[in-house]
Amino acid sequence: MSQKSEKIKCYKCEKLHYCDKHHILPQGIFDKGETVFLCKNCHYEFHSFLGF
Repeated sequence: MSQKSEKIKCYKCEKLHYCDKHHILPQGIFDKGETVFLCKNCHYEFHSFLGF
């Protein structure tokens, strides 16, 4: 997780936000993998689309 101390560019919307590090592939299935930074709204949208 990021420390949320500064705004960085969200991978999806490309706007400056306080972002969290997010695994592209489910960590529970694929263990470690590539991560991106997503803002709260894009992170929620991503999980809503997948249904979890």
